[in-house]
Parts: sequence; structure tokens; C-alpha cells
Amino acid sequence: LSLITSRTDRYIESLASALFVADALRLFAETDDLLFACFWSISGNWYFGALDHSAEPRPAFYVLEGYDRLLRGRQLRTTIAAPTFASPGVGFPPARSGVPLIAAVATREGNVVRLAVINKHSSQRAEVAIELPEGATVDTAQWRELNGPNVFGRGVSWATRAAMALGRRVVIMPGAHSFSLLEIRLR
Repeated sequence: LSLITSRTDRYIESLASALFVADALRLFAETDDLLFACFWSISGNWYFGALDHSAEPRPAFYVLEGYDRLLRGRQLRTTIAAPTFASPGVGFPPARSGVPLIAAVATREGNVVRLAVINKHSSQRAEVAIELPEGATVDTAQWRELNGPNVFGRGVSWATRAAMALGRRVVIMPGAHSFSLLEIRLR
């Protein structure tokens, strides 16, 4: 007996689901008049939820966990210079052009700057250079990336990556279709 009612239901267990949740939360974080948002649903609920019926995390869980740590302190304004792509209309959302391949949200809590970076490119790593304001100097930079072997397949995992830091600049190279969390400690 299969609980799956549609061939696309399996996408809930995929990297695509995690990236969708990551980008939706990023948009919510940038919305000034949003007071409250809920994730439907946290556990079980047929084939949906951040946790499956065995309490095992689905990809969206890892994104929610990452944003829990990220969204502390005050939000910082980010400016992104990245290539863009045209997105076809799918369902209710209309076609759009000029969609950046990189999206990010940043916060600062004391001497810690945290960033979430989403690489939407389907096949290429991205070089992401973070320039901190004048007077800021990087002490340490830690970077984790959520990725998987196939954007619509199962099996996502976190990997710790090396971040290059010099002065007030940090460079990371997120993989294609990835969600990254970067934590920078300032001197």
C-alpha cells in the first residue's frame, strides 16, 4: 500500500523542497509588515511535515533548524550582484525575468554575522564574496552547506566547507542547488 498519491509528492523529501522553504523564509524575513508565519506541518500529516512518521527529519527540517540560528540579532541589508535567469510560469506564479541566481539574508548579533545563501543555479558552483563594512575584521568564518546528489531526489545532508577569509572579506563556493549557512565572528 503506497501513501504517495502523486509522483510529485516525493519532492517533499528532496533538496528542491528544502530550497523552496529556504527561499520562502528569506522572503518572509525581508517583509517588514509580516508579524507571524507558520510551517504546515511540523510532523507527519500524511506525507507532509518537517518530520516523517518515524520522527526522522525531512529536508525542510534542516532549513528550519538553520533559520532558527540565523534569525537572531538584527537583520542586515544585503546587496547582491549576481547573474540572473528567466523563470517560466508554473501554476499560479507568472513567468519572471531577471531572477538572481544567488539569494541571501544576513543578521548580526554582537560580534557575530550570520548569512543564509541560496545558489539557485542548476549545474554550477557560485563564487560568493561577502564584503563586511569598513572597520570590520574577520576573526573566524564557519560555513555549512545543505546539498544532495539530485535536486528532486532523496538524500540531503550537511557538509562543512572551508571559507576563505582575509581582512573584511569572506569567500565561499556554494554548490549548484544548495543552501548554505555562514557564521562570521568579528574581532
